[in-house]
Amino acid sequence: MIYFCTVMNATELILQFAASEGGSFMKRDLLSRMEGTTFSPSYIDLALSRMVKSGTLTKSGRGQYQISDGKKDFAPKLDSLSLELAGFFNKNLPFTRYCIYEGEWINPFMHHLAGNHLHYLEVERGAMDSVFERITTLGRTAYLRPDREFMYRYVDIHNSTAIIVKPLISESPLISVDSIPCPTMEKLIVDISKDPDFDYLQGSEFLHVLNNIKRIYRINEHRLLRYASRRSVREAIANALRETDHDID
Repeated sequence: MIYFCTVMNATELILQFAASEGGSFMKRDLLSRMEGTTFSPSYIDLALSRMVKSGTLTKSGRGQYQISDGKKDFAPKLDSLSLELAGFFNKNLPFTRYCIYEGEWINPFMHHLAGNHLHYLEVERGAMDSVFERITTLGRTAYLRPDREFMYRYVDIHNSTAIIVKPLISESPLISVDSIPCPTMEKLIVDISKDPDFDYLQGSEFLHVLNNIKRIYRINEHRLLRYASRRSVREAIANALRETDHDID
């Protein structure tokens, strides 16, 4: 192994190790394999960092790496209404936890269904009712925790100015988009499978959505299953992941 290292650099060795592990590996296993080589643990850390930055590798979990597959990280854009809602929080409720997302983000993954143009505002439970009341006084159309029947009877999902207000689950995985809290793709996947306002996307349609998401975006399965456990749907999500390992016609 020592002679082998003299003719291969750290990047080449890491890629070779990743390939031998099926494309995904734990850093601790890599470091164990590198013992006795000319590369120190700190140098390996540096090499891993550079490979992630260059896109050669991606981090798929804590201490876990995989060879990049050309998929993208989820990086949504916010429209004017979402920015307005965020401005409302920054001005009036700067210490209230919330997140914002748009039905438009889900539309590319849907299968033969009309588009969703609603806006979604999740707020910590203690502030949810008061936030809902304040939004409606601003003249906005808003619905507070609509159930399945209410969604089908009264909510027009094509209304791009309507807002669904619902509770923000504690420990929800979030990302920052222009300093505004938004759900990760992992959170969206779980919520689509669970929430009554997404009933039209559940069942077989959910598998199509999940399959299409997996084709385009990198999914952190550890984060996904952890949040799924938080929402008591871990087994269902794990089964869906296995089913979508194969393309769905």
